[in-house]
Amino acid sequence: MHAQATFALKQLLIAISVLAIFSIGTTNKSFAELDTSKISIIQNCEKIYPDLDKLGREKFQQRHLYNKDLRSCLKLYHDIAWGSTDPDRLERLASALDTPLVTKIIRDRTSESEGIPKWIKDDATRWYQGKERDNILSYGIRHMINSNIIPVQQILSHSITCSDVVCLTYNDYLTYSISETNKETVVVKHTVQQISSSLLIVSDQITKKAKSTEFFQINKEGLVQETQKCCIYYQFAHKVPLEVGSKVNSIKELTVTHEILFRYKDIQRPAFIAKDSTGYYQEVIDKETGIVLFSKNQDNIRKVTKTATLTDTNAFSKNIRIEYEDMKIPPWFRNTVKWWSQGQISDTEYILSLSYMIKNNILRI
Repeated sequence: MHAQATFALKQLLIAISVLAIFSIGTTNKSFAELDTSKISIIQNCEKIYPDLDKLGREKFQQRHLYNKDLRSCLKLYHDIAWGSTDPDRLERLASALDTPLVTKIIRDRTSESEGIPKWIKDDATRWYQGKERDNILSYGIRHMINSNIIPVQQILSHSITCSDVVCLTYNDYLTYSISETNKETVVVKHTVQQISSSLLIVSDQITKKAKSTEFFQINKEGLVQETQKCCIYYQFAHKVPLEVGSKVNSIKELTVTHEILFRYKDIQRPAFIAKDSTGYYQEVIDKETGIVLFSKNQDNIRKVTKTATLTDTNAFSKNIRIEYEDMKIPPWFRNTVKWWSQGQISDTEYILSLSYMIKNNILRI
């Protein structure tokens, strides 16, 4: 009897041990799965973190704009666990990734300011000393343009020469996401190649299954040059300037009804609303360039809605873009930066010199 009791007790202990091992294994596996799904994000954030300290938030975001983990990284950098050396640091960071991303105001050395921020002068000083590359200097100049420290309107008005023509030039590209009821979303990219007085458009169409390319020409009036059909107008860019009441030739004849501000990425751009006579087709047209920011065609008979949304272009920033391959900074400009960093010329004099050089294409950033 005693032997039977001892055997039963052993069996019970073995069962408890097995359950405990299974429980521990299951718990560890669950955490491992959590860690595996998020550890790559944390490691990616650790890899690019030195750039945040060096560049500041705005330039950091510009440099890593297409990093898939950018938003998560910015969130982790402001979590108290980021700078921790505790053993549970990774677990706490992984847990932080579970909380929803919220928009909040974060004070940063690159926030918009009335004067020239200190970090720009620090970057410029290191540049003239040969410790930084040209693109680091250009980031600071770009920030001053975006913050209106350098009078950007004067620069742009000096550069734009389009008048009663489609305002597209060689190598401009427009990328659209086109959605239609009950159909797969299509990405269309149009790239401009100029041939004498006409524009050759290279049209790449991308779906989940395939990519196709075709070519067509438009003249400066926006008329698509085809042999089989007459009077088809290009639908993604129109002649400028426009004003309320202007007629617009697109896939339908439109009339500009009013002016709005329309968000493209993080920028509010002045734009016009243009509609056809029925009001079922309308476009949002960029005021400065005539590029279509958004279009919507509503077919109430077939119960179909088709939209085209501009997702990317280089046409808006071509006058003041950061030139990675064709950057132009005169060698003698190092002396100007040196004098400014040492206080021999004022901030105002430095800004005026930058404005003059950019307007006259002496400096390309």
